[in-house]
Amino acid sequence: MKKSTTIEQEKKKSTGSGSKETGRGQKRTADDAISAIDRLADASLSIAEAKKTVAQQNEAYSVKSCMAILNSMSNLDPKEKLKAVKAFTDGDKRAIFIEMDDETRKLWILDP
Repeated sequence: MKKSTTIEQEKKKSTGSGSKETGRGQKRTADDAISAIDRLADASLSIAEAKKTVAQQNEAYSVKSCMAILNSMSNLDPKEKLKAVKAFTDGDKRAIFIEMDDETRKLWILDP
């Protein structure tokens, strides 16, 4: 029985854990791992850039930006301004409002 135990120990020593490949197989596995890490890093950068872009767009079309424009429109009465403020809860409407010229903004606010 001692002899069989010695043979099993020798097999383990010669093959390592028994599940690892040697030589070219290990290099390929390492290359695959590095490639996967590179892809993950690229994906992380893309996500970060997308989040930054969205944040910049949100800032450009923020309620604060709309209110600054609206408050500069002195020819509107408070009820008209309030009507516009209600529309500012919608991001698309904020973007449209900001991109309009002054004359069109007034018509947009006064439109029933």
